[in-house]
Amino acid sequence: MFKKITVLTMLATFCAASVLGSTKRVLVVNKGIGGHASADGLKRFQRDVLDVKPNYLILYFGMNDSHNRNRRVEPAVFRKNMQTMIDRAKTGGIKNIILVTINPVNQEILQKRVGKHPAKNDLNGYLKKFDVIVRELAEKNRLPLVDLRALCNKYGGGDNVKQALIRVDANGGRGDGVHLNAKGCQKFAELFIPVFKGKIKPGDVVVCFGDSITYGAHIKGGGTITGATYPAWLSLYLNQLVGATKRQSPPPPFIVKGSPKNGDMEYCSDRIRPDLWSVWNVKKRQEGDSRIAVGAGVTGNALKVINSNSKYPAFLLSLDLIKIRSSKKYSFSFQYKGSGQIRPIIGFYGKRNKALGSFPKNVKSNPWRKGTAEWQTDSITLEIPDGSLKMRACFRITGTILLDNVKFSSNVLKKNSRPPPLN
Repeated sequence: MFKKITVLTMLATFCAASVLGSTKRVLVVNKGIGGHASADGLKRFQRDVLDVKPNYLILYFGMNDSHNRNRRVEPAVFRKNMQTMIDRAKTGGIKNIILVTINPVNQEILQKRVGKHPAKNDLNGYLKKFDVIVRELAEKNRLPLVDLRALCNKYGGGDNVKQALIRVDANGGRGDGVHLNAKGCQKFAELFIPVFKGKIKPGDVVVCFGDSITYGAHIKGGGTITGATYPAWLSLYLNQLVGATKRQSPPPPFIVKGSPKNGDMEYCSDRIRPDLWSVWNVKKRQEGDSRIAVGAGVTGNALKVINSNSKYPAFLLSLDLIKIRSSKKYSFSFQYKGSGQIRPIIGFYGKRNKALGSFPKNVKSNPWRKGTAEWQTDSITLEIPDGSLKMRACFRITGTILLDNVKFSSNVLKKNSRPPPLN
């Protein structure tokens, strides 16, 4: 939870148009990001919740609001942020909102890394203040409450015991003391079965929104609905309830091939935006939005980027950092079309992901490419700065552009294979 997870690896499924039986399945979307607190949830609420238009929203925050040295806020601020998200969900047409109580922590392990804390010698006691707020909000707003805290306490709470659902030294989670282990994720998901039974319908969408507990930190399939994350088990149980699967366990994590990952835009777990690509918005500096364009690519899907003010071009970046081998020479290629303009920019990073500059360096050596009604292919040979260990694909875009088949090449890369069926 305290290790910020910057790559949203939701690589489990195709877009709704290409997932096997998507019209009958319940779609569970993993929108957990490590290190995030309620304030972060508010910032990405439109993109990760409202834009997805879910039938159900599961809301879990509080751990980082209480204990993360970089995110900590007063209980009153946490209450206000949570109520604001509840209000925005209701206003946005989400009729089913589920709150979750906050799991306990291991005092001995966690106090070593919380920094200056108002209750360093009683972290669980302080965390309880935030847990009480969640319970009060559920009662005030008449919302279902899933009691993760009570579940964990049945297995020893945050104590250093083997049966704990929290990752502690005794069960192999050395130095953690916060996150759920694989058994904890499965047990957590089981709590939702009585909440959804008789209510969930085929085709419903459920967004799991929160921090690294939702993401599945240190769990196979982190950030997805595969492997052993709680959203993965929830997806299994809900699809069992509607008769859409015969599986007895979630599918294994799917590994996307290619460089950068998802450069062909085929993977879109929330049906809205391709996984591993993000438009980074800074008001009056870089503005825009992105959407999946199903079936509009050279083959398969494309990424559609929209910028309405050419004075502030959209900034699109891949969330996948590519390792550089000094013995190889790299080139970069992409395909595009549309009514706007596009410029590729490759960012380079050294030790500890320190930015070392970009290539091409300026507009003179890297002019804007004008889109047309037909697909165009462009490629550049990279000049890599000394000390570079990683690189990232980025684009500046004005107007509207469709983008597909983005890739780095030093040898032949295999096309992504079809992920395993979810049912």
